Amino acid sequence: MLMTLPVFAATLTLSPANVNVKAGQKFNAVITLDPQGVKNYTVKVELKYPANLLEIKSFTFASNWMPLSQTGYDLVDNAGGTLIKTAGYPGGLTSPATFGTVSFVAKATGSGTITVGSNTQVLDASNGNVLS
Repeated sequence: MLMTLPVFAATLTLSPANVNVKAGQKFNAVITLDPQGVKNYTVKVELKYPANLLEIKSFTFASNWMPLSQTGYDLVDNAGGTLIKTAGYPGGLTSPATFGTVSFVAKATGSGTITVGSNTQVLDASNGNVLS
């Protein structure tokens, strides 16, 4: 007997992801997690951004997230254009929530894209990556 189980997949969104900026311009990008009804406990976000255009000034976790600030889980690399932030959510969460806010400043005038990197993970109760 073959039984199929429903597949749940969490999603992460970044707003804005596409930017058109002037040198010196500051803006915030908000990272939102949608667990799609399945309890998510830990999130590791890797963002990639054009280092010639943007610089991260700060990152702030949304309330209730508990940051993991170990090597490999917490990085701001403005030279390489990479941000990594990791945190757990006590008790898990099943409804959409803000993960955190990234504050950028434009180093130059131009347009670019901020993307969610391939090392991003959203973990469920059994530490399975449920990111779609």
